[in-house]
Amino acid sequence: MTAQLTLHDVVGVTTFADSRIEHAAALARNIGLPANHACTARLLVDKIAQRHALADAGVPGPGFVGIDSPARATSADELLKKLTYPVVVKPASGHGGRDTICIPDFPALAAELAIRCHANPWRPTIIEELLGDFPPTDRGGVGDYVSVEVVVDNGLPSVLAITGRMPLAEPFRETGAFLPAILSPVERHDVADVALKAALALDVQCGCLHIEIKLTTTGPHIIEVNGRVPGGGITDLVAAQTGIDLFECALNSAAGQIVDRRPGNAAGVHYQLALQPPIGQRVRLRPDWSAQLRTVAGIEHVALRSMTAEVDLRDGSYGYLLMARGCADDHEGLLETHRRLNTLLLND
Repeated sequence: MTAQLTLHDVVGVTTFADSRIEHAAALARNIGLPANHACTARLLVDKIAQRHALADAGVPGPGFVGIDSPARATSADELLKKLTYPVVVKPASGHGGRDTICIPDFPALAAELAIRCHANPWRPTIIEELLGDFPPTDRGGVGDYVSVEVVVDNGLPSVLAITGRMPLAEPFRETGAFLPAILSPVERHDVADVALKAALALDVQCGCLHIEIKLTTTGPHIIEVNGRVPGGGITDLVAAQTGIDLFECALNSAAGQIVDRRPGNAAGVHYQLALQPPIGQRVRLRPDWSAQLRTVAGIEHVALRSMTAEVDLRDGSYGYLLMARGCADDHEGLLETHRRLNTLLLND
């Protein structure tokens, strides 16, 4: 593979999939192109290793215990008992909130780990103290976390956008994103500062990062750092709001091309909203769902995934029925669109 890439005058290597981050970095290093170190690439896909690196660098985050083997699950009781409950249990590698649940106390956690230890194949697991409240504290109808879109050129990270998020559906399913985020100037500064510290702590040299940050009463805390451009339509939102193409940023960074990026600020609130079904209940879209959405000002595109749905607690964010993208006049308009979207479900 390396020889073939050299023959074709490749100037950069990148990926937009978590599962290929380490491979892409290795290919780039082997042919002398801008690349992240092997240890950095590992930190971007292994949440246990990532948590240790961030904690060692003093980056704010939750208390945690990593379970990297079934044997570790049975020997870590004392550490697990010292955590502040409730806790979040999730795979050490993965995305979309799959198999991510909230556990109220240690006995329930012990039972959950027993189930995971007998899973085939075994998957390393991380247990983290819940940041903030569960269910989350109301922030005026929007979520209590944001994501920060970062590009890194020659080891220097820059914040391109801070994306607001809608409230999570139970347990941690994403329901939407919007720009601009609703943050005070102080919050915006502190969020950007924590994101940049995380990028430096992981020694990221190039590429785009999608960094999720929880807003708490003690300041912003890192949820996780993803070593790629965001999913969920956020790239489209960033392009619409700021004029910046995150895919282009990733390609330029991989090629070592430093570009002057000055985010714009388009009028309105650009959003991408996902209609999530309730847990454990079969629902369907009402017959006139399409006609109803046509009456909502600002909706530009609707992607239908399914007319019916029934999801389990562990299914993650990909059981949604439809995704709506558009632009509202203001944040009140965004909230009204979100409310209207959630009137489209009927019990089956």
